[in-house]
Amino acid sequence: MTAAPPIPDGTARRLRWATVGSGLLALLALAIPKVGLPAAVVVLITLAAGALRVRSLRPWAIGVGVVTLVAFIRFAIVEAVPGVVQGGNMAASNSAVHRLREIVFAQDVMRQRGFVDPDGDHIGSAALLGELSGELPLRGVRKLDPPLLARGFGPFHDTPAGPAAQAGAYLFLVCLPGRNGAFTANPKAALDDEAAERRFLAYAWPMGPRGPRQAYAVDQHEAIFVSENGSGAEPTWAGPFHAPTCDALTSGGGFRPWRGKKPRATLPGDVP
Repeated sequence: MTAAPPIPDGTARRLRWATVGSGLLALLALAIPKVGLPAAVVVLITLAAGALRVRSLRPWAIGVGVVTLVAFIRFAIVEAVPGVVQGGNMAASNSAVHRLREIVFAQDVMRQRGFVDPDGDHIGSAALLGELSGELPLRGVRKLDPPLLARGFGPFHDTPAGPAAQAGAYLFLVCLPGRNGAFTANPKAALDDEAAERRFLAYAWPMGPRGPRQAYAVDQHEAIFVSENGSGAEPTWAGPFHAPTCDALTSGGGFRPWRGKKPRATLPGDVP
């Protein structure tokens, strides 16, 4: 085996300064985790350039490598992993808003097609989530075939407010006006189909306490609202046993307009 050629003195001097510089950068990375990734890149370049081949530099280069490894692990724990989790939660939240919009579009079709129109005015009433997805017969009579909501809403879970559908990391619930004047998601409740021609609410909240935290709501005008879902360590609404009530949007649930989204001025089929 041929021995590696000796490193010229000029190159050795440059490697010495590079090792010192990368060592200082590695020490900085211990204090500032965000520096961990660039420090690791610089040290790898220094080592690949031949710092380990200079006998007088070898102990220092090894020490710098160890310090950099510790700094990089700290970077991964403090910065990288939480960033990945945050990105996943953000994607789940955006998906929840998209799903709420799907519900609005399905309700638009209900209104335009008049699948539920007991007064014969050619303006249909909104439907519960189970009815929209084909899980439940429409007003207990017949199922929508095909359902207005594509597959992806389900399985359904019983909640104190009514059946909620799971989609990804969120649960979803649709509330309609009841004959008693209050909104309900209970398929056995007496619904006010006339009021449901112009009003409905839909909610989305996290399936569990360890995923995304924010909760969302939307109404018939596609006005989207977001709530921080409580201020404690655990979210207020999480899972089927801790679901928002149908009046959460108006009863202190902490909802505010989402990203300045403006509601629609009219509903489909309204005369301008």
